[in-house]
Amino acid sequence: MNHQDKRILVVEDNEEYRDVLGRLLGKQGYKFDSAQDGIEALEKLRTSAFDLIISDVLMPRMDGFQLCRAVKTDEKLQAIPVVFYTGYYTDAKDKELLQTIGAALYLIKPMEKGMLLENIRQVLEQPGTETIPGPPCIIDGKEFTTAHTHRMTLKLVHQVGEMAMIAKIGRVVGSTLDIHQIYEMVAVEARKLIPFDRFLVNRKETPDGQFTCAYVSGMDSPGRREGDLYPGQGSATGVVMNTRESILIQPDDAEEIKDLYPNLYETFQAGLRSTMCVPLISMNEVIGSMNFRSKKLKAYTEQDLRLAEKIGMQVAGAIANARLFDDLKKVESDLLKAHEELEKKVIERTLELEKVNQSLHLEIMERKRSETSLSESEQKYRLLAENSVTPIWTVNLEGR
Repeated sequence: MNHQDKRILVVEDNEEYRDVLGRLLGKQGYKFDSAQDGIEALEKLRTSAFDLIISDVLMPRMDGFQLCRAVKTDEKLQAIPVVFYTGYYTDAKDKELLQTIGAALYLIKPMEKGMLLENIRQVLEQPGTETIPGPPCIIDGKEFTTAHTHRMTLKLVHQVGEMAMIAKIGRVVGSTLDIHQIYEMVAVEARKLIPFDRFLVNRKETPDGQFTCAYVSGMDSPGRREGDLYPGQGSATGVVMNTRESILIQPDDAEEIKDLYPNLYETFQAGLRSTMCVPLISMNEVIGSMNFRSKKLKAYTEQDLRLAEKIGMQVAGAIANARLFDDLKKVESDLLKAHEELEKKVIERTLELEKVNQSLHLEIMERKRSETSLSESEQKYRLLAENSVTPIWTVNLEGR
């Protein structure tokens, strides 16, 4: 297939994702253009020819649902296949609605690059793609509006739930320095929106990436115990601490991760088949990772990853606060210890000085007694000499 003959329109409101996908397509020889929402996409579709549309779902002004229906109900555009690549609208009802409005394919972010490109290739190489319309829109305007409004309402409710959870975690982080209490509350609240069978918080301990398992909730896993020290090499935590980027590890087979993540190999074999790991960053420093693991295959989506990152920001702040508090307590303890040592030395020195003072006092008293005794002896001899009738001579050793 000559990729240079195919033009693809990427519709994505996130500039970073838009650029990454555009570069990926460009490296494969595809010609591509981009739009940040459905309205801009329709403008480009009506002025230029495209062979494929790759679109996100959640976008401002006109979302992916509305764009797809507009394309599939336009006689001039309806032959263009629409592939959805999204991390937000990911449940069965979303997929069902997209199929009723004529979507050719529904892919969930993130997807391995090779698999994503293979799906794009297959859609473009479908026989008759250029002349035969893709899947038709089988839902009328009223039904679409009802279904679309319902899906949007559910997503808004979900978003409100996310914001409420983040706010609650923030309140707890601001009200206590008990880091274990914060870990427990985060595990309870996060489970409401991100199902997991095992939740871990790892804290970086050494510059070379060794970390401790600071908190664990959920099912047991071989070789991972709270409080133990582990090497970063060969672990998901080691990767996110080095790259500062979140990762999803959801292989179909354990052999796929055996070399890259040998520490996860045993975890996968123990039944935990999906791993989501986000870095914990505070003051631009990576201080650990937060991990969600599930027994379900392909359990997590890009939407879950973004939410986990928001939770991770709160957890990183809590860890930083707790460490600062521990440092302050250590300084206070060191100061108290130094004060106690100083007082002890002052007391010891004071006792020594008191002993010296007492010794000096005794010495002075003894000297005074000696001086008094000598004075009394001199007085006695003087009186004896003055009153004696017999002459008294004093002679030195030389006879003088």
